[in-house]
Amino acid sequence: MLYLLNIPPGREAVPGPVQVNFREVSIPPGGSTGKHCHHGQLVGVVKFGTLTHYAPVYPGGVHVYRTGDSITEGRGYVHEGRNEGSTPLVLWATLAGRLRRDAHDRGTAPGRR
Repeated sequence: MLYLLNIPPGREAVPGPVQVNFREVSIPPGGSTGKHCHHGQLVGVVKFGTLTHYAPVYPGGVHVYRTGDSITEGRGYVHEGRNEGSTPLVLWATLAGRLRRDAHDRGTAPGRR
């Protein structure tokens, strides 16, 4: 079911133009996203594999996501995703945020260390 909202101008949750990107991110065993942050909100699902996610938002600074788990990442804090397993990791990620001339999501470089 699809719901459409009529939001009056000036009352948007994110003012101005919004950009939405979808990516399939593959990280080989031992690989990493590298430390990065986002300019918008990320919502993702682990398609297969295990994601070890290092971020200050977790008690102890780390959380493990497995196949089928969903993940959200807020904007503006540094984090890193690693594949510490022995099989490839594939994530489906959707990133939404304000459209910026200098916008660049550094969090999707496959296999980056």
